[in-house]
Parts: sequence; C-alpha cells; structure tokens
Amino acid sequence: MTMNTLFCPYCMKPVIGSEGTAGSGCCSACGRDPAAYVPSSHHLSPGTLLRDRYLLGCVLGEGGYGITYIGYDSLLQNRVAVKEYFPVELCTRDSIGGNSVNILSGIPAKNYARGMHKYLTEARLLAKMEKQRVIVNVRDYFEDNRTAYIVMEYIEGITFTELVHNYGGRIPEQELFPIVEPLFGALCSLHQYGLIHRDMCPDNLMLEKNTDSSDCRTQCPAMCGMPASSPLNEEQGHEDREPAGCIADQRNKEICRGRVRLLDFGSARSSDSLKDTLTITLRHGFAPIEQYQQGGGQGPWTDVYALCATLYFCLTGITPVVATNRIIEDALVPPSQLGVEISPARENALMRGLRVQPHRRCRSIRDLWSALYR
Repeated sequence: MTMNTLFCPYCMKPVIGSEGTAGSGCCSACGRDPAAYVPSSHHLSPGTLLRDRYLLGCVLGEGGYGITYIGYDSLLQNRVAVKEYFPVELCTRDSIGGNSVNILSGIPAKNYARGMHKYLTEARLLAKMEKQRVIVNVRDYFEDNRTAYIVMEYIEGITFTELVHNYGGRIPEQELFPIVEPLFGALCSLHQYGLIHRDMCPDNLMLEKNTDSSDCRTQCPAMCGMPASSPLNEEQGHEDREPAGCIADQRNKEICRGRVRLLDFGSARSSDSLKDTLTITLRHGFAPIEQYQQGGGQGPWTDVYALCATLYFCLTGITPVVATNRIIEDALVPPSQLGVEISPARENALMRGLRVQPHRRCRSIRDLWSALYR
C-alpha cells in the first residue's frame, strides 16, 4: 500500500510547500532534494505504508540478510528504522510489480521460511531488552509482503567509522575506551538471552547525539555479574571524569557528547540455532574465522573477536587482516608497532581477543572487559 509522500525520503521530516516535486529544490530540514532519490528495483519505494502505520523513506543500508529503511510511525509521530527480512540468496523482488517478495522454489524456500521464523523469534527476545540503553530498542515486528519486518528506534548520530575520520584517522586510547565501555555490559546482557550479534563493526556502532549525559552511566558491567567496583557503576560518584560513553571532541572545536549505541541486528542469531545458520554477508576484517566455516562453533567469543577488531580499527585507522588470511602466517601488527600509544596490558588483551582460533581468545565479554579495564 502506498500514499502520497508528505515526508522527505532522506530525513522523514514533513515537506514544506512544493518540496518533493521535481525542480522544487532541497528539503528545508536536511538540505537534500527529496525528488532526487531513486530506489533500486528490489527496494520498497518511498511512501510505502506498512500495517497502515509505518511510512517508509529511503534505504539506510542493506546486506546479504536484509534491508533497513528510515521510516515514520504515523501513530506515535516519530521516526523509526524498519528492517526488512530479505536474504538475497533466497528471494527476489521487482517493486514495479508489487511489494511482495518472490521466494525461490525448492530448498531455498524451506531455508527462507526457517530463517524468517528465527528472525521473528529473535525479534521477540530483543524486544524484551527494552530497558537496555545501549542496544537499539525493538518497538514492533510483524509479517507482510511475504516477509517480516522489525521496527526499531531511529538513532541520530555518527557511526564510529565517521568518528575515526573526524579524529583524523585514530581515536586516542584515553578517549576511545571510556566511550565504548557501556557496550560491554550491553553485549553481556545480549549473550545472557542466548543471542550473538555476529556483525559488530564500526558501521554498526553509533555515537548518538543530543543524549542526556546522565544516561551514559546507567549501563554497567555490574548488571551482568561483573564486579560492582566497575568504573561504570554510577554509584561510585566519579564527578571528575567524563561519563562513560561521552566524548569532548576538541578537534572539531565543539563539544560532541553522546552515548554509544549498538545497531543492526539483522545477523543476530540464537546460539543454539547456528548449526544451520543462513549465509550472511561477512564484514571482512571484523568477522572471525568461525563465521567462514559451516558449523564453525560460534558463541560469545565470536562477538569478542569482532569487538576487538572494531577497537583495533578505531585505534589504528586500519581494518584488521582478514581472519582467513591469518591461519598460516599471522600478519596482524599490534597497535603499538603502528605508533599508537596504548598500555601494554590493554594491548595484550586486545590482541588476545583477536586470536584466530576461538579457544585461544577470551571466552566471554566479561573476561574481555576485565582484561581491558582492570
């Protein structure tokens, strides 16, 4: 179902006057030309309405497992992110012929149905984590167009890829680790629900802007069984330090305060369902060796590797060597040898988390946190 587009497809702010018509100029909110957006043939068109409630805009991103759109919740009147289940190896769509997905026949059809069932099951688990302030909140999930959708809160800010660029290619150790510390408690909570993210990378971490700094202290490792003496424990009262998750970016000559947020759960799976996992598009350099192998034994240690790879990129500005290229000869260079100032203990913990063989890494996020922060 579609309706007349009353919102800019890029920012989903209401268009004013003639905005959105050819040659009318740019959106007064985001500065882009609403009429310039042309979706790919397999994308849903701007103005598509799901469940008579969620109006879709442009595509924010896509991978081998799904497509994410910016959207507008007409009931609550706020912006959302809408993830569509769309495994590219199992289905097709030509939006000119309609919004429904065309599922390939035979074995792909069985895999598609099984994958969509898991997609919705795990959306229900994520929805139960609504009090988790780092992981993006799930607000709704449903089936439509022969596929499934997950509606999440829309996060406005910059990705860690952009943050590294803003820092000139490297984020200093003393600024990076306070920013990301709340992420450890969030991942620990995720793992306690039996879920693994499986797609941790700088593009899936965001520094949310305009965040109340008081929120930055509320997610601490102590929530998942870590010592109460964690520096993230808000009851410790460290008035003289920046709240964890916040950053004062003097390089841009302005204060950039925000909270780290973990995005994109299109690849998240329960740890007991990974034996028959669907093929996903891997983030080379951030994906560990077990994700390249059928039945590779994935678990919390899979997210440990990806998190350490992300930290390595933030510190050095360099994507780690692809895991499959490190089996025979490991050419991954420690950050200190690239001119990065980092404590020996923290570097050792980071490199341990990046070991190729899973049994040689930290086995849990809690263990990794202890090694990095104590």
